[in-house]
Amino acid sequence: MQDYDLQKAIHNLGMMTQFLQKQSRDLAAELKSGQDAFFEKQRGEVVRYIRQDIKNEWDKASNSYLKDMEDARNMMISEVNEFRAYLQEVNAKNKQLVFRSWLAVSLSLLVLLIGGGWLSYQYTQVIRQNQVDAELLSLINRSDLVKCGDSLCGKFGKEKSGEYRLILKR
Repeated sequence: MQDYDLQKAIHNLGMMTQFLQKQSRDLAAELKSGQDAFFEKQRGEVVRYIRQDIKNEWDKASNSYLKDMEDARNMMISEVNEFRAYLQEVNAKNKQLVFRSWLAVSLSLLVLLIGGGWLSYQYTQVIRQNQVDAELLSLINRSDLVKCGDSLCGKFGKEKSGEYRLILKR
């Protein structure tokens, strides 16, 4: 009986060994499957964390860029408004300068025209006055006059024997 019990114990031991091996394989398979699922879950968590971190950093960078662009836009608008005001001021001054120049040129032309007219009138009067004197001088030049001391003597008539006669002073 001992032999039978021993064989039965060996058989039970073999069966238990097989059962334990099967249990170990199942447990190893279950652990491997659990480990794979855990690592897959961890990989998903890491990817999701990295994506979220990248998205947050991208949002910060893009928000900073948008703020910088908005600040630059506002600065450009301010500069354009200042330049527009400067141009309007320069245009107003240029218009004043053009008006003053036009006024100065117009007044100068008016003075020149009035001065030219006055000079023309004055010289016309002088010419008329001198024309009478010139006609008289022309007549005197065509006359036969000679100097007789402090007076003038003139020949009257066409006679050959006529002598020069003294012309009276005024």
